[in-house]
Amino acid sequence: MNCSECGESSYNCANCNCIPELFSCDFYDDCGDNSDEVDGCQCDANNGESECLNGGCIFDIWKCDGEIDCYDDSSDEDNCIGCGEGAYQCGNGSCIPAMYRCDYITDCDDNSDETDGCVCDAKYNEFECASGGCTYDLWVCDGEADCFDGSDEDNCGFSCGAGQYQCDDGTCIPHERRCDYFHDCADSSDEIAGCKCDPSVDFVCPSGNCVFERWRCDYINDCGDNSDETIGCVCDPSTEFECVAGGCILDDWVCDGREDCMDGSDETPRVCGSKLTGIDNS
Repeated sequence: MNCSECGESSYNCANCNCIPELFSCDFYDDCGDNSDEVDGCQCDANNGESECLNGGCIFDIWKCDGEIDCYDDSSDEDNCIGCGEGAYQCGNGSCIPAMYRCDYITDCDDNSDETDGCVCDAKYNEFECASGGCTYDLWVCDGEADCFDGSDEDNCGFSCGAGQYQCDDGTCIPHERRCDYFHDCADSSDEIAGCKCDPSVDFVCPSGNCVFERWRCDYINDCGDNSDETIGCVCDPSTEFECVAGGCILDDWVCDGREDCMDGSDETPRVCGSKLTGIDNS
């Protein structure tokens, strides 16, 4: 990479960035590619410094403290014989902050932080994974493997977990997302099956889906079949264009290179030709 020279008292990073010279070899990646912490840096053991596998330096006290300080190689957390205070040693020898243990998230590469000594508590709606470790009951059979071994998604059949609604296609969503006017199921079944529309505030789509009445005739297809933009919508000829299949769009959207009518009638040569020439081709 051919980089322009940085100014006086500046350091040329390998990625062509420039940083103040005094920022090089200061234990922090200021360049963004860590070149300021590798190129020409000499670790001083007398000053309590250790060398990373990539050639950079860190303070000795940063080794085995549960935080990766060596850029891109994590060698400061490998093969630790006992981790520092406030850290947990994984089964593979690496260290993580102790607070990351038994938190439902795999931080150790071998998942030991979620199995070693973690006790699932049914009182707190926890599910025990087959290989050990816990996850929330709510996460069982939700379509995502939360256990390291995927056992929370085994033998689910067609049954969703507690507090979930099963879509017609078999997927699960949180129950509170049903009948909320938003399509969370890919097949929209959460907005059709068992949803009761309120005529005082809702528009009933032909599919049985409900949308807010105020969403009707607002240029947005909320029903999915565009019926909320065609049924009962009257176009204003002074500001709106009426699509051939029904529905209105703003005049400014006609012949703008993008089809806004469901049938594309706002972008046809017949319409756009007359708009450009001022000639009525009807």
